[in-house]
Amino acid sequence: MQHETYGDLVQPSVRNISAVTLASMMERGTPLHLLDVREAFELTAFGAIPGVRNIPMREVAERLHEIPSEGGTTIVVICQSGNRSSDVARYLAAKGYGNICNLDGGTSAWIQSGQRVTGGVQGGRKRG
Repeated sequence: MQHETYGDLVQPSVRNISAVTLASMMERGTPLHLLDVREAFELTAFGAIPGVRNIPMREVAERLHEIPSEGGTTIVVICQSGNRSSDVARYLAAKGYGNICNLDGGTSAWIQSGQRVTGGVQGGRKRG
């Protein structure tokens, strides 16, 4: 696992990836665990990236056993804008999880890049 150093503190590093990069990883069949940390109502309201596993941010600590810790799987943490997911990604890295990515811009960036979501009603139009 990579680490960043801030003074005497060593922090595990988390890579920010774009929606286009994530789509490419999915198309190539990269082993991924897509972790959406939004509340369930947000997935219903705004849609979800196909294949996500939903564990709301407030439940991550008690549900760590549901997140794969094998080194061969990349964990991509997702929220609506990329802020909550960034916090969760750093938390997972600090807990010893490796190969962690944060989806920069979250589901909003995914939709703006033209990618498909499942469910969701936004602007009166159902997606996926």
